[in-house]
Amino acid sequence: MRFIFSKKSFYIVVALGISLLIYVLYRTEHTVVNQIFIYFFSKNYWHEIHKNFTNNFPLPSWVIYTIPEALWVFASTLIAKNLACKIKNININFYFFPFLIAISIEIIQLLHLSKGRFDIIDLSMSLLAWLSALLILPPKPQPLGFNRITAIFVFTHLIIFLSYVWY
Repeated sequence: MRFIFSKKSFYIVVALGISLLIYVLYRTEHTVVNQIFIYFFSKNYWHEIHKNFTNNFPLPSWVIYTIPEALWVFASTLIAKNLACKIKNININFYFFPFLIAISIEIIQLLHLSKGRFDIIDLSMSLLAWLSALLILPPKPQPLGFNRITAIFVFTHLIIFLSYVWY
């Protein structure tokens, strides 16, 4: 239960929670997470909430489209800071993965293999978020087997698919 009540957990929950709120309240209904929201509630309810927030609490587009990824990188890096695996004589530290995935997403967008557009600001904010997570709680990687923390790490990477837009 230590994970649930730690300072690290607080940062993770807040970062992912803010990211989720931005997606649900400001992004298109075609985003996977919004399609799930609509499935459980209703399209009319989502449209009403979306309209109220976008009209009454407008956010700049860079906040809507850049901050959620940076917050995800931040949270995922905190989760991964102590995760590592050893293959033969090579230690692989998992705290590099969130930023590498952010870079990969931008390259995929640059090559037009995915919806979205390459944005150097997205990369810059992701780098800043990654470095912030490392500075807040410096990594101490140690090889771990599959446990609750590695399961949470895998889950946070599956969140990427919830942000995808289907047309």
